[in-house]
Amino acid sequence: SRFKLNPNQQIVAFNRIFRAGGPDAAQAVGQIRNVFAASPGAVSGEALRYVGELAFREADPILPRYVKLPLIGGSVDALAKSIENKALALVQVEQAYSRVAATKDAYWGVAALYQMGFANEHFAEMLANPPAIQGASKEDVVKQLMPQIQERKKVAANWYSTAQNTVTQFKVYNEWSIRVIGGLNRVAGKNMQFDDYVVQPDFLGSELASSMTNTVKGSK
Repeated sequence: SRFKLNPNQQIVAFNRIFRAGGPDAAQAVGQIRNVFAASPGAVSGEALRYVGELAFREADPILPRYVKLPLIGGSVDALAKSIENKALALVQVEQAYSRVAATKDAYWGVAALYQMGFANEHFAEMLANPPAIQGASKEDVVKQLMPQIQERKKVAANWYSTAQNTVTQFKVYNEWSIRVIGGLNRVAGKNMQFDDYVVQPDFLGSELASSMTNTVKGSK
């Protein structure tokens, strides 16, 4: 409090307190959020990266819970209900990661966009491999579900493409940019492998374009 720190400096300082751990760590996270909420347009670079990371870490636990949510077989009604529940959970996943992209940090925005693409891709794979139900073959069930499968793959491809555009525009080359390429190839049916590493960049964070933020906010 002795220094007149601008929002960026405050966030960097509070982040160092958070990284150090100890009894003040949780309070430091709250202070980062408060500073950003009060002056979102004044936060950039390294500080914005920290804001994006906190938002991503807060959102990311939702994805494993969503992935574990199964489709239920046995009857048409049971399967239909479980698909509905999965779809509702997908909406919550996209909303959680949309809050990451809304920070306008491109580095963690790419990660959030990838996770949204993966969530839709995962749903498509589950629909393409449904549990058995009485009175219908797997082939017949998949045929009935094909419009939903294609829609989920289309949405996944859109998220991956938006992430790839962000990578290209802001040169956000990290582990998530590698995953984006993999996701694009999977939904396109291409069998390509990539080394599971990337050189850590030494540049600071950059803002996510407003057009891409609007794309996230306008998604269904």
